[in-house]
Amino acid sequence: MKKSVVCSLFTAAALFAGSDEVERLKTQMHQQQQMIEKLLHRVDELENRNKKAQEQELNIRIETSGSRSASFAQQAFLPDIALIANMAAVGRNVGNEVYENYKIPGFIGNPGEIPFNPKRGFNLNYGELEISSTADPYFDVAAALHIEKEGLHIGELFVTTRALPYNLRLKAGKFKSEFGRINPKHQHAWNFSSIPLVFESFFGPGGLGDEGVQIQWNLPTENYWMAGFEAMQGGNGRSFGNTDTNNLFIGYLKSSYDITDTNTLLAGVTYMHGKNPAGNTDIVGADLTLKSFFGSYSALTWQNELLW
Repeated sequence: MKKSVVCSLFTAAALFAGSDEVERLKTQMHQQQQMIEKLLHRVDELENRNKKAQEQELNIRIETSGSRSASFAQQAFLPDIALIANMAAVGRNVGNEVYENYKIPGFIGNPGEIPFNPKRGFNLNYGELEISSTADPYFDVAAALHIEKEGLHIGELFVTTRALPYNLRLKAGKFKSEFGRINPKHQHAWNFSSIPLVFESFFGPGGLGDEGVQIQWNLPTENYWMAGFEAMQGGNGRSFGNTDTNNLFIGYLKSSYDITDTNTLLAGVTYMHGKNPAGNTDIVGADLTLKSFFGSYSALTWQNELLW
């Protein structure tokens, strides 16, 4: 294309110029042609150099992705870390000895150790170290480690998938069951200092958390609908405790609906079945929550949960 333009210009000029001027135009055309060839050669060099650099970068990424320690060597995969201090000042109309030996007939004969706020006055319940990170394009890893007076206790430690098809998500490890609204949260995230008595009666003061697997499916609907299933070991001694094999199975369905821009209704139903040393335990649950938001950090919550 460039040669045709130059030749055309030369032909047009030759019709109106003398022989000397024709020779001068030929010389200029030759010089321009040489310059064009040099520029084209330079472009080819730069393209080849850029191509080689891209190939080297791709090879480095491929080699790095195959290394077991690659995720720890990249800044993008540095974990998020949080340290939480759980402390309280408690006033109670019964003495510590009476409180430590309370009973709930039919459910709790001996409460055992009270993990949260056992004393009137000041209590250091625990510290919690939360660590989470993206391990690779397919998994997230998270842990909640309780720092207690007796040592370190694993509250949660699990991996979660990032890229399953059909809006599916899989979790495996030790985690708190996500039935209802209260149980998935840790004690420092509750809006009250003690778990409701029905949860303490059925699962203990910390709620239900165990080793197992969980799968959740977000339905492709306009409003939020999520179905979940969990298979757990069943080590909770209050309602289960027969751990010769995994024996606790939980299924739930959750939904939410925005009534207005500032009011949201959340609801869910749960069914769980497991074994205990004397037989079976079946628990049905339902929850209904209404939240009215006043701003980014303030809301009024009306919350109910039923366990039968």
